[in-house]
Amino acid sequence: YYITNNLRVGWCIFRTLKNALKRAKEFIEVNKKNDALDTLHEVLRMRRHRQYQHDLHEPIITLYLSLCVELKKGHAAKEGLYQYKILTQNTDINSLEKVIRRFVQTAENRAEEASKEAKSSKGDMANVDDLDMLYTPESLMLATVSGEDDRTELIELS
Repeated sequence: YYITNNLRVGWCIFRTLKNALKRAKEFIEVNKKNDALDTLHEVLRMRRHRQYQHDLHEPIITLYLSLCVELKKGHAAKEGLYQYKILTQNTDINSLEKVIRRFVQTAENRAEEASKEAKSSKGDMANVDDLDMLYTPESLMLATVSGEDDRTELIELS
């Protein structure tokens, strides 16, 4: 699938980074976030666009990392940051720092939201009338041996 003067992503062809970013935003609007993530990932990996352009690459990596946090794709985020580091290490290292700080802040906010959701669902479980259906003898034994009351929070955070 080698096409001259075009950026080919899956079945889409993009001549510029702007078009790829626009297509990713369109995917997000129709709730195809995995396709948007794939589009942005391929754009970051393309050797054709290794010439760093601050006004185009920074919005691409920002959207890419926010999608990674939302979809819980840590490995993809790591790969995207690595590709962005390659782009910016000789030209604009401050942009890399800004992107990493924004990524960490977004991930921390998402973790706090997940923790709040876990605590609220834990409160919902306390209102159940039939507690015998909630805990089996095996889960009670495991809880007393391990010292943990409930693993709901751990399940929700993962």
